Amino acid sequence: MPEKDVGTRNIIMDAKGVIRPVKNAFVVILSNEVPSPVLVLLYPYFIRKINGIKRIHKDKSVKSREMNFIDVKVNINFKQIFTMKRTLLSLIIPVVFLVSCNNSVDKEGKTHGKYMFTVKKQIKTAGTLNNDTLRAFGEVGFTRPLRIKTPVKLQQYLKDSINYVEEVDFTGDKIPDFICKMKLDSTGVGNEYWITSNLKTVKKLQYYGDGFHYRWFINLDSDPEPEIYEAIGDEDGADYTFVDQNLKTGKDKTLLYINPVVIENDKKYWGYPWDVKDFMARTDGKTVELFCSLKHSITRDGNEISLPPGQKQMPVVLFRGHPTQKGELKGVKNEEWLSLTEIVDRTKK
Repeated sequence: MPEKDVGTRNIIMDAKGVIRPVKNAFVVILSNEVPSPVLVLLYPYFIRKINGIKRIHKDKSVKSREMNFIDVKVNINFKQIFTMKRTLLSLIIPVVFLVSCNNSVDKEGKTHGKYMFTVKKQIKTAGTLNNDTLRAFGEVGFTRPLRIKTPVKLQQYLKDSINYVEEVDFTGDKIPDFICKMKLDSTGVGNEYWITSNLKTVKKLQYYGDGFHYRWFINLDSDPEPEIYEAIGDEDGADYTFVDQNLKTGKDKTLLYINPVVIENDKKYWGYPWDVKDFMARTDGKTVELFCSLKHSITRDGNEISLPPGQKQMPVVLFRGHPTQKGELKGVKNEEWLSLTEIVDRTKK
């Protein structure tokens, strides 16, 4: 996989490798002509304009009042930075801080001191031997709700008995919102309020005290709010669906029922929600695609929907994960990358 070019920076240095500060410079790597590699971190607020130095293109040089200078444009390769000599470690530490702020590495989204389990990666996925080889892909991040201590402002806003609160960005504005689950009634049913970060209720749903209900939030289309992958069921069976949110009406729409499959060590297993670790989703910057199969021999059993209305088949969607139950699946074939819209179109009646 080719290394990513993260950009360029301009510097000024003389033939002896002496660096002169340049306005708005950040990270500088000296050229190979310098006897020993030197890494310099120049913060903009430390830099002052130097009188008498004339900057020119990298293929020319002029004399200033002091000496010859070259204006060099350098491609910064972070992999090279971290393989430098140990003597430079004290200088690399600030760079690590800067790099950690960039989305080009895996990280967890952090808001208000709490992790929201956001996974975001900027690496290339394996392409098939077709037009995929001409496209560069990055992996798409997902978010799972995080249970938090009930904020006082929500207690004051709802003025009701709250069972617990989950925090997640379900609006797509990168600010955590709230899913408030109220106390269960005598039948084991409770209300669930979806409240935005600015304390506006956009959805009211019901939830049940028995069984399980898992949610993952991942943006699979062009609108700002993420879609929801849900796993709802009990010991007798479960339904696995992709849901499109409508925050204006508060009415969500089920787009697709699927068969979830997790992959570990190139082997496939049934994708129980507690076994799923990561989505196999990628984007070229325009379209988000899921790794899936429309040709399989999986037969659903249990107390669940085997053939949902409007679908002629239930496709397989693949995830990364660690199976907790044995039973390798052999009947999944012709895996391919498709957008959610393409999967819906090709599986509907």
